[in-house]
Amino acid sequence: KKKGGDKFGGTDSDLRGLTLQDGYKILKFLRHSDEEIDLLDRWDRIMLIEEYASALGTEEIPLLSKFARNAPKLTENEIRERDETQKKVNKLFQVQCKALSSSKPPEYLSK
Repeated sequence: KKKGGDKFGGTDSDLRGLTLQDGYKILKFLRHSDEEIDLLDRWDRIMLIEEYASALGTEEIPLLSKFARNAPKLTENEIRERDETQKKVNKLFQVQCKALSSSKPPEYLSK
């Protein structure tokens, strides 16, 4: 007997029920190009969706979290640390984008 009743692979949702079109929509949401998606058959799309869902774990993407396989549960402290780190990364990224989009060369190059 399967663990978890009719669930497949420890997921909250049965991945076998995804259609080719469902897989297309989810992968499009994940910013895959039409060309990439068209190269994948239904099962390859499902496997890729499962990989994304499992890698993201408990992230706040309801679309994917229901397909996560045995995703580890984060403690409140781990979630807080992850969020703080992500804020720092976002701030650095914004500074880099601003520097790269500036038409004025950096000061150290103009000396």
